[in-house]
Amino acid sequence: MYLSRIQIDDNDQKKIKDLNNLESYHGWIESSFPNEFEENIRTRKLWRIDTLFNKRYLLLISRDKPSKEMITKYGISKTLKTINYNDFLEKVYPGMVAKFRLVANPTYSKSTGKSSGKRGKPFQCVSIDGQMQFLEKRAQKNGFSLIDSEYTITHRSTELLKKENRKIYISKVCYEGRLIINDAKLFTDLLCNGLGHNKSYGFGMITIIPEDISL
Repeated sequence: MYLSRIQIDDNDQKKIKDLNNLESYHGWIESSFPNEFEENIRTRKLWRIDTLFNKRYLLLISRDKPSKEMITKYGISKTLKTINYNDFLEKVYPGMVAKFRLVANPTYSKSTGKSSGKRGKPFQCVSIDGQMQFLEKRAQKNGFSLIDSEYTITHRSTELLKKENRKIYISKVCYEGRLIINDAKLFTDLLCNGLGHNKSYGFGMITIIPEDISL
């Protein structure tokens, strides 16, 4: 696994004019792995857009290294950094305390009735309480515990996805805080595979900064 980061070139409006909805970002990500097109495969990729000091960065977790030529299409070449993520994953251990950041599309399932034989239909959580419960209910099964009163929602927005001549609006929620890792395997699976729906469109990535400075 690899973790890549590149600053988006927002100063070049001509260069980034195509990045006008989530599908265009998705296309940028997928095109950055040309070997997959040749082999007709699609691997899991997690990504999100972070803002730091008024600069936007693409953060990407992928099985393989992205093509430098393609990943810099909308980014600033000299800011590209790619590291071996496995080196970090191997250091995750039970009891680790860390700061976290998660951008997710929180949803809940509404039952269609026992007789239907179908899973509940997903609906987007729109209230703050519902969005907080989304995270809280998924902590244990993903190998971590949230530290009481030390996690919160820092940003909420609605993102546009244009797909097959349709406009879809997706709820985007950014969570930040502190957590404790209980099960290293479950948690590293979460780091690699994400949480919730719409992972291909910039949702589900959780990243951590361990408080153990020796790491």
